[in-house]
Amino acid sequence: MSDLVATTHFRNLNDTGVNVTNGIARVSKIVITNTVTATTVFVQLFDTAAASVTLGTTRPAITVHVSGAAATVGGTVTLDFEGDPWSIQTRLSAFATTTAEGNTGAAAGVFLSAFVN
Repeated sequence: MSDLVATTHFRNLNDTGVNVTNGIARVSKIVITNTVTATTVFVQLFDTAAASVTLGTTRPAITVHVSGAAATVGGTVTLDFEGDPWSIQTRLSAFATTTAEGNTGAAAGVFLSAFVN
């Protein structure tokens, strides 16, 4: 029997960041949608609390490039860890920026859904 998975949803990610989990967790899937027209965003994921991150200095665990809605078909990226969940040791936090490891926040319209247990 598999573990129960809870879904959390965040809207309008930016350089303020959000804590996706409150502590140790296993992430089975992350879905990121960018509705900012023709603008690429980068979602930076960290295994630490949002308050402990200094964007542009703290290295993300994963950086996800998400094209704008009009720039490609879709504007959605799915990270599927189903077979081997991503083990978060501290706390999963997420930020949306205009460059891969930058500190300028993305415009409103970046959404993140995480499936965690």
